[in-house]
Amino acid sequence: MEMTKEQIVDQKIKEYEELLAKKAELKKEAEATDEAVKKKADELAHAISDAEMKQAFSAEYGYTYTPGVQHKYYMKKWEDLPEEVDDPFAPFENDETLCGLIKREINWRRLQSAMQELEDTEEGIPDEIMAVLNITDEFGISRKKADMKNYNKVKAAIENQKKGEE
Repeated sequence: MEMTKEQIVDQKIKEYEELLAKKAELKKEAEATDEAVKKKADELAHAISDAEMKQAFSAEYGYTYTPGVQHKYYMKKWEDLPEEVDDPFAPFENDETLCGLIKREINWRRLQSAMQELEDTEEGIPDEIMAVLNITDEFGISRKKADMKNYNKVKAAIENQKKGEE
């Protein structure tokens, strides 16, 4: 039996709603997975550091893993500001290199690069700006495809040597 136009619309609505529900579920799973990856990267970075290694190599996965740390700058919440700070945006507006960040909200990507640049100067980040920022360290792992050619050559040579000894 052929579907009516209304039944086709109802079917499309059902399919659409099912896809939206699936999309929402996948978003939740992705967020949870992202958090788990961040936590595991932090654990891996600490493990490599605790082992006093510069980097780790996995023949199984074919990657080298190198720990690193990057400062992340975030504006403090109004209730967390020191009492002497009336306007947390004022130090940025009064600084000619940082005033472009302000639209009465801070562009966090530009804030990261601007603060990293200031951090590398002799003067560093001014105290009035530090007073309105939270700074956290986010550990991560750079993952690069390892050059398996040399590893495979050495592995093959060792295997050939073992066969020759037998």
